[in-house]
Amino acid sequence: MVGEAIGRVMWWWWWWWRWWCLAQILATTSLGRCEAFSSTYSVSGFSKNVTNLLDSLLADYDRMIRPGHGGPPTTIMVNMNVRSMGPFSEKQESYAMQLYLRQVWFDPRLRFNKTDLGKNEFSMNWMFAAKLWKPDTFFINGKNSYVHKITAPNTFIRLQHDGQITWSLRLTVRASCKMHLRKFPLDTQICPLSLASYGYNSEDMVYRWAPALVTVDADVSIAQYELFKITTTSAKVTVRRKETISTLNVKFHLKRLTGFFLLQVYVPCILIVCCSWVAFWITKKDVPGRVCLGEVQFDQDALGEEKLSKDFRL
Repeated sequence: MVGEAIGRVMWWWWWWWRWWCLAQILATTSLGRCEAFSSTYSVSGFSKNVTNLLDSLLADYDRMIRPGHGGPPTTIMVNMNVRSMGPFSEKQESYAMQLYLRQVWFDPRLRFNKTDLGKNEFSMNWMFAAKLWKPDTFFINGKNSYVHKITAPNTFIRLQHDGQITWSLRLTVRASCKMHLRKFPLDTQICPLSLASYGYNSEDMVYRWAPALVTVDADVSIAQYELFKITTTSAKVTVRRKETISTLNVKFHLKRLTGFFLLQVYVPCILIVCCSWVAFWITKKDVPGRVCLGEVQFDQDALGEEKLSKDFRL
């Protein structure tokens, strides 16, 4: 009798314990599903609000008209971050570099209330940038420049609640640089880069340097030059039909590294001249020695000339 009573108690305890565990599992699963659904609904609702906001901002927006059309000129703040420089070509009088170009301006048509969404700004990709007005900036002394497009166009737009727009581009620029080689290899070169608006004059658009101006990454190195100074200026230039355009100018001051050319050019030339002096210690009767020495000197002259031509064929 006692054994049967204990068995019944154990059976009832096991039955209630199994159903209690099952109830806990169901409750936990339902709570997780509710939280996931709530989170998904929250994200979906926020995305929908952002979409509605952007649609309302662009409903009557005309990207063909600059901000403040008919009023004061639109101010474009510009800064650059140079990622790499080179190659430099003395023959073509040009140089190349990769940089981030950032342009900032205000467009009152794109203002929004930050309290509605709880965010001050939005970052958009190149597809949204195609729907907005943007300055038609070009490089005055540029030869061949392009925007990187792998794996997508390397550009983005950042829109703030007060209508401030930041447009960032990753560019490779090849620009002209008039080089003076009279003091080679002890020369210094000044390579400029100038930008302006292609279609707007100074009455419609004005360029200004942003506080960051022009910065160069610390790991940037140039094979033949040392970058020792950067100067920036802004000016208004008179162009066709006596119109004036706003321009920004940056000059990279470069000093040639003489060690490379001393070892590759000057030292070989000095050794060739020294070898030619050996002929004075060879007797007139030693014809084979003179012929061999002359042939060696001729070959060295030809190799030196070829080396110099390759160094400047960039």
